[in-house]
Amino acid sequence: MQTGIFDIIANKIISGIIAVGSLFYSTITGVNPAFTEIKLHPSVQSLFVSAQLNDCFSSDFDEILTSGQIVTIKFELGVYQINKQKLNPYKKVLECKFHHDFKYHLIDKYFSVTHSETNNEKLFSSVEDAKEYLSFIPRVFAVNLKDIQSNKRYFIKLKASMKSISLPAINEEIITMLYWNSIHPEITTPIFTEEIFRQ
Repeated sequence: MQTGIFDIIANKIISGIIAVGSLFYSTITGVNPAFTEIKLHPSVQSLFVSAQLNDCFSSDFDEILTSGQIVTIKFELGVYQINKQKLNPYKKVLECKFHHDFKYHLIDKYFSVTHSETNNEKLFSSVEDAKEYLSFIPRVFAVNLKDIQSNKRYFIKLKASMKSISLPAINEEIITMLYWNSIHPEITTPIFTEEIFRQ
């Protein structure tokens, strides 16, 4: 027999699933997420990137965020070298994948967001503050100076997507990308050379 606490948790998760039931049976009103900025942060030997992803969550999606399920935004960062070859004008020289996890803790009533690129977890009492940190990349490593050729030009592309949420109890899956209208937002930096490390 479940305790009262576990009954509350179970009911909260089930109510969240019911709230997004339209995911399985009808059309979802999604949003169009987009990166509004991406910035380069050079140091003596390394280049870092920061970025902001906006318009990520509809009011319907808030039901998922507060259901206790883990919501994950996945990021893929690629460093590209510009070539003169017509068939292959861009060559990916480095790639980095990382993710941000969001969870509402039903018993203690707080939100946590973890950035895998820094293994840093922050706690929030406000869902709006937690969502803002979920979609913000304050600083992620991109490339070292030793990997940049002196006579080449480069740019960085950043892409985002959301991981689907598995619901084993009902043998279903929440396809979270439908809440983004199946859009995979991406953004590129201005072109740079090794000179950026001397700024």
